[in-house]
Amino acid sequence: MTDQDSVRQQLERAVARLESALGQMLERAGSARGELARAQADRDRLAAEAEAMKQENAALKAQLAKLTSTHEELEQLTEVVSTRLDATIDELNGMAGGRDG
Repeated sequence: MTDQDSVRQQLERAVARLESALGQMLERAGSARGELARAQADRDRLAAEAEAMKQENAALKAQLAKLTSTHEELEQLTEVVSTRLDATIDELNGMAGGRDG
């Protein structure tokens, strides 16, 4: 084998190693692109979920405010009814006492 053949074989081996390394790099780059795409999809999904939760939170706050207002109104009404019932009971007790005496 001549020196030229030896150099050619070394060069071919070097090119083969470079091609192999390049192929591995391309595979990793493709894999990284896939991971990036999945991460972006996850990010978009989580952002949509967060927005939906914000909207639900706002709706629940509004519902809570309405229920709190209704509860306060019912407490006031209960107080009025309780006062009237107490007055009616006192009046009935007075009438019953007047008949006995």
